[in-house]
Amino acid sequence: MFGGSARWYHALVVVGASLSGCAGKVERSSVPNDANAGKGGETGNAGGAGSVTPDAAIGAATGDSVTNPKQCTFDGAFSCADYESLTDCHCEAHAPRTPLDCSSPFAYSCRALNVIDSLPDAGLGLTTTHIVGCHCQSNYLTPSDCELPAQFSCESVEYGYSGCRCDPNLPQSAAECGPAEWLTCQSDSPRFGCHCECCTIK
Repeated sequence: MFGGSARWYHALVVVGASLSGCAGKVERSSVPNDANAGKGGETGNAGGAGSVTPDAAIGAATGDSVTNPKQCTFDGAFSCADYESLTDCHCEAHAPRTPLDCSSPFAYSCRALNVIDSLPDAGLGLTTTHIVGCHCQSNYLTPSDCELPAQFSCESVEYGYSGCRCDPNLPQSAAECGPAEWLTCQSDSPRFGCHCECCTIK
């Protein structure tokens, strides 16, 4: 489509711009993912971070009930029905380790989970962020599913792609931004998820 899998993986790890427009310059539309019949819609559990305090021994076997990402062979395999209450958590045997393990990098999605590790000797708790719940989405949108690839935009690209849609209101180039604005994009190669950014001097 736009290049090899390695190029997409590079694009995944370097993107992350905010989608908020400057003073209403760029409006976000709610074009549904059904523009991508057969793929659009599902976004998985990518998004905000929850918190968990570990209370079980390390080393649970895949499929067993677990309460901490450290009990899985890698963080991304830790999967829960609900990450806030840690309901029905287990180690997912077939969880992808990288976007290259999915049929498309745009199918790859994870979420962040804050884990509080107690330090008895110091009487403190250390909070660490784990990237968990990694999975390959069965329904996903790609830039080629939009009328113009630059119209492709996602709610989050920090831990994979989630909440992606085609947004015809996005600027296509820096020429569409005002004199005190600059173009910021979620990805530059290919270019998508762009908006006009500005700053206010007080």
